[in-house]
Amino acid sequence: MSLRTKMAIILLVATVIPFVMGGAAVQLVVAPAYRTAVRRVAEEQTRRLAEQVAWNIGVEANRLEKLAAWSEMRDLTHKGALSQAEAEALERRWSALSVSSDAVQPFIQNPIARELRWWRDTDAGVVEILATDAHGRLVASTGKTSDVLQADEYWWRAAFAGGQGRVYVSDVEPDPPTRTPAIQIAVPIYAEGAAGSKVVGVLKMTLDAPRILESVRLARLGDRGESLVADTRGTQLLAPPEGGLPARALTPSEFRTLRQAPVGSRIFPGDDGGLLTAWARVAAVTVTQGSPIRMPGLYVITERSASEAFGPLWRVQQGMLFIGFVTVLIALAVGSWLADVLVVRQVRTLARGMRELARGDFQRAEAIADRLCSTHPPEHPSEPELAGRR
Repeated sequence: MSLRTKMAIILLVATVIPFVMGGAAVQLVVAPAYRTAVRRVAEEQTRRLAEQVAWNIGVEANRLEKLAAWSEMRDLTHKGALSQAEAEALERRWSALSVSSDAVQPFIQNPIARELRWWRDTDAGVVEILATDAHGRLVASTGKTSDVLQADEYWWRAAFAGGQGRVYVSDVEPDPPTRTPAIQIAVPIYAEGAAGSKVVGVLKMTLDAPRILESVRLARLGDRGESLVADTRGTQLLAPPEGGLPARALTPSEFRTLRQAPVGSRIFPGDDGGLLTAWARVAAVTVTQGSPIRMPGLYVITERSASEAFGPLWRVQQGMLFIGFVTVLIALAVGSWLADVLVVRQVRTLARGMRELARGDFQRAEAIADRLCSTHPPEHPSEPELAGRR
């Protein structure tokens, strides 16, 4: 192996090692920290969206409680509209009656029903509101209900709570008339308008789930981010925004991953390096005085292209690789030239002089020595020079 080759290898190793160490530091320390930071930001944003969903539902429950405390509402439910025998007789023929029937009109045209209808008409998210007395008998409604007797319904039993009263929020279920996803909120109607007094009725409101969750879809998640809401079965309740990632259903394995923790993030397979997916379960929230309101089983999920989320990191890594490659090439070129001029040529000249000296050609050896000395004059005078000066 020639001297020049050896010098090139030494320069290559000396130049590459610092860049290798720097690249390793970026890959092993900086990159994981950056990925962790990006995932935490995604989780925090998703958690805040879940809190917003819980807050929106809690606000609706709070509004319904205030309506339940209305004095005229309390008076009507306390008196009731029908006796049990009348309610049972009407129940048997209720399904055959039209909305304009004389038997139906008292429930949808009384002053309380008109107020409830105003509430429904001024809020696009409200599908239906109805009120019952303490026995589950209908007293007022925004429209013709499916039944007159509501005491057998789960929401009614949950809100009445054996006469103790509590706020009930259902899971997302299809609304029977429209089959659209809906959330039911039921609150007790207290005789004195506040908890602790006798429960004289139950007030229920049916909400259009997609409209209540609309704020999630409007969240800003980058150029092609997507936010959605899914129930505990993995059913998506919101369509993705226009221009976002294409709609896709969560796979069973992905949804099982989501259910392992209330808040988390993963990179699931997809185009452009996969999808950075973060999720947060909608937790109970306390909006009014009392115990926290139970929330539906919902997950807020955000998805972003991994190439977009980690793009800055990948660009830095690519930039460092390019800079390192160019720097190594320049260092090799300059180092090789300097080594050739300052070392290799001098060593070759010295070797040639030694060969001449070995052959007995002292004149040529002396000439070579003089050339080396003239190229690199000694820093200190030699002994003959010191003697001459004396």
